[in-house]
Amino acid sequence: MVRNRTCSLCAFRGKCLLLPQGERESPAVKQLKFKKGSLIYSCDDRAEDVYLLSTGSVALTLTDALGNERIIRFVGPGDVFGLDALVPQKTRVTTAVARERTQVCAVARATFESFAGSGGERLWRVVELLGRLFIESELEKPKSQARA
Repeated sequence: MVRNRTCSLCAFRGKCLLLPQGERESPAVKQLKFKKGSLIYSCDDRAEDVYLLSTGSVALTLTDALGNERIIRFVGPGDVFGLDALVPQKTRVTTAVARERTQVCAVARATFESFAGSGGERLWRVVELLGRLFIESELEKPKSQARA
């Protein structure tokens, strides 16, 4: 894992939740690079950051009580993952592995908490993002589950 600050070069700069218009970098964003097969986080790790995938791809897996692991989602550039950092359980429920050379932007839970206190445009952008992700997750469910 390598840390790097290059918000000004990011393809998703215009969609970034933490980069106000006119700013070139955000101290709230950690840019991290991973090699193919690298573990980004593991189930039961402390859930401290939410991630935006800049380049590469990530597999999110879930392990059942018998130890069987299954891929539940592939993450591509522009996708957000690790949203379990925003809920109170404090530990990860999935494992995230880089499927190729991958770069992510990591945003700490504490940063999102500060948005809640300050309100404004950034908070609204987070709410919009969460709404889009909820809709996407509902569309991906089998019809029998979606109506339950």
